[in-house]
Amino acid sequence: MVSKILAVSAAILIFVCILLVSSVDLGSVAVELSSQKADPDQELDRLLSLAYVDHVVNDPAPNVSGITVYDKSKSSPGYTVFSSKDSGAIYLMDMDGKILHNWSISSNGVWNAWWLFDDLSVVGVYNGVEDNVVKIGWDSNIIWRLKGPYHHDVSVSPEGNVYTLRRSLRRGVWLGERKIDIMDNLIMVFDSNGKYVKNVSLYSMLWDKVDERRIKLVSKNFKTSPIDVFHTNTVAVLDRDLGYARKGNVLISVRHMDLIAIVDIGMEKVVWMWGPGEIEFPHKPTILEDGNILLFDNGNLRRYSRAVIVDPKTKEIVWNYTAPKPKSFYSNSCGSAEKLPNGNVLITESNKGRLFEVTPAGEIVWEYLNQFRNSEGERMIIARSKRYPVGEFDNALAQTTA
Repeated sequence: MVSKILAVSAAILIFVCILLVSSVDLGSVAVELSSQKADPDQELDRLLSLAYVDHVVNDPAPNVSGITVYDKSKSSPGYTVFSSKDSGAIYLMDMDGKILHNWSISSNGVWNAWWLFDDLSVVGVYNGVEDNVVKIGWDSNIIWRLKGPYHHDVSVSPEGNVYTLRRSLRRGVWLGERKIDIMDNLIMVFDSNGKYVKNVSLYSMLWDKVDERRIKLVSKNFKTSPIDVFHTNTVAVLDRDLGYARKGNVLISVRHMDLIAIVDIGMEKVVWMWGPGEIEFPHKPTILEDGNILLFDNGNLRRYSRAVIVDPKTKEIVWNYTAPKPKSFYSNSCGSAEKLPNGNVLITESNKGRLFEVTPAGEIVWEYLNQFRNSEGERMIIARSKRYPVGEFDNALAQTTA
């Protein structure tokens, strides 16, 4: 135990030194490294939220890996793609837990998000020594790379433009009668070849939605300057018109404001928003076929997580999944939920290295515990997952094995 504490302490010092030398923005790092809370559970939360912590802490099933539940009659068939922290790869897995392929540019780091193209190339946010946006082919050869710091998410518009997120320091922002430093987030837009198109500031669209109480809350839980009130983890371009938003608008999740919102980046304004008082530190909202929004509600204050569907027109929660023993399902950071073709929901419980599929009634019909482990045998955290249809990869897999 002592050796692990010393190793983690050394890792923190090395990590901060690297950032100082490379002039990477330290504001968001300081947010994650500091906390006023000192009890053991909250210290665990702090460690789990750090980018360099790759493994499950207090693993509830340390000796079990792979598929643990598989009801073929009730689960939604397909291939599951997921990324494992600090393994440097995106994995393609069948329903039985067999790894069929991987996309990889390094043996260290994590793909926090990716977008799969029809030709099976991927573009994603790769966080390692440098936080880049990278496009690679099925063969993992790099097609283009954008040096960061970029973070958390990537999305591609119907026209082929690539959307991602980047932090930007703003000093001397007026809050009432005083000035504070904040960490802005920029929605960055690039064309299909990785050439810059535009950027839009969340500060310009959301600052009037921030009040003194929110600043105090963020400052209390993440005591630092600049204040990371616009900590954003999702950017998703709408591919069709909806009754409450238009094609080309962008769906975002602003973790430290307990907020999901849809913004018009042309007019630089919010067209729809929801969340405060209903959800806590959310991740990965997605628009469903019926126009409702599914998201992962982390539940950092109540200390258990949920998958939630909200009706954007009424702003009412119309479905949610909570574990029978609520605190048995909890990821304080990351996490995602995806609606599957048969109506089930695939959930990524990131900080337990767990994927599981539930029916609308809440029955678990498929479950996978990450088989990838670090050098000390500890299970790696899963950043994100997505289920793809049967047949999506058959031709490429056949050519690879031929």
